[in-house]
Amino acid sequence: MSRGTLYLIPVPLGHVLPEASLPAPVLAQTRRLTHFVVENAKSARAFLKAVGTEHALQVLQLAELNEHTRNEALAGLLAPLRAGHDLGLLSEAGCPAVADPGANLVALAQSEG
Repeated sequence: MSRGTLYLIPVPLGHVLPEASLPAPVLAQTRRLTHFVVENAKSARAFLKAVGTEHALQVLQLAELNEHTRNEALAGLLAPLRAGHDLGLLSEAGCPAVADPGANLVALAQSEG
């Protein structure tokens, strides 16, 4: 089985429509995904609802990664990638993997690459 792809998806800050701040290809890819790593599941669901996913929100798999996540848990967050699923990393800091908890996840995914 081939490995999935990790997509870094910025979440607009504040109450901004996703279409007003994110490129169409980013929105299109986000809509197709079913597996996500998020900082906060509640706000991630609100963002994904605004984006309009191709799947019911109830079937989306959201795993939380925040400042309380232990480094030992990072490998488990990449399980969907290893199983061949594409994975979206949503960053509420505006830019994924820059000064947010996603940086360590991206580094681990790259090392496994």
